[in-house]
Formats: sequence, C-alpha cells, structure tokens
Amino acid sequence: TIPPYQASYLLSFTSLARETTTDVLAPLPEGDLPRGSETGVIIHRIFERIFTEEKSPAKITEEELLFGPLYAWKERVLSMVQATLDLPLPMGFCLREVSRELLRVETEFLFESAPNYLKGFIDLLFMHQGKLYFVDWKTNWLSDYTPERLQQAVLAHQYDLQASIYTEALARSWE
Repeated sequence: TIPPYQASYLLSFTSLARETTTDVLAPLPEGDLPRGSETGVIIHRIFERIFTEEKSPAKITEEELLFGPLYAWKERVLSMVQATLDLPLPMGFCLREVSRELLRVETEFLFESAPNYLKGFIDLLFMHQGKLYFVDWKTNWLSDYTPERLQQAVLAHQYDLQASIYTEALARSWE
C-alpha cells in the first residue's frame, strides 16, 4: 500500500518567527551606528571573518568598512567588536579565548519536525572546556540597556525560539 500523502515544507527560524512591526525610528545619538539590516550584515561578516581568517580584528574591520556606508563609524565598530571579543561570559571565559581548532562558522543544519523540515545556519559553534556553545550575532538597538530591556528584545524577536531550534538541531546531530 502507498502511505498517505503529507505535504511537507522547508522552514527556517526567520519563516517561523512572527512578523513584528516597527515604528519610525528616532534619530540616533551622535556617535551611534546607523540602525538597519545593512549594519547587521556588515557586523555579522566582520565576526565571521574574525573566526575564519588569520588577520587581526582591526584589519578585518578596516577591510569590511573601507568604501562602505559605515566607514565613518570605523572606530565605533572596532570598539564594539573588541568589546564583544573581550566580554567576560558567565561561564568564565571570553570569545577571544576560544580555540580556532574547536570552532565552526556558519554551521548548517536540517531536520524533520512533523511534516516540515527546519533548515538554518548557526553563526558560531564551538567547544570550550568540554562543553558545546553556539552564538548568533545580533545587532538590535537597545537604548538605555538594562537586563529587562534585553529580555524584552529576546521575547519580542523570538530569539528564545531560535535558541530552542539550534539546541534541537545540535541534539539531533548527536543521535
């Protein structure tokens, strides 16, 4: 007998996350980076290159911004990149300490989840002191940062769902 037909679809986190609307953005305080997807893409590319190339973060930042719309913010971008790499994480290390031999950039995954398939890419995946970690680069604008505002952004953009999908994808890869 032929099994019953079930439609299946290929989904990503982006297609699963509910759409959010944004208000007209107020002008940024002087010195802050322009908001928008173009800024996010450039910052993402800088971090991707930092973990795949044998160049300094300053050199990579210079190359990525040269002749581009963010060149006027080069020092601000480099400062943010350096601060991100040196940020002490709650687990007792910073990203600058992660061994290149134990990391992967843009790790692709695909798994079935009743009748759909979920596909995506994890920005940074690495082992440190025997534990597996993943990072997804975000450039959301959080004025007046507080832990509460960060939690609001996580929930508003469904980054908790994204983390669950990544966790499931990694768990399935070890089955």
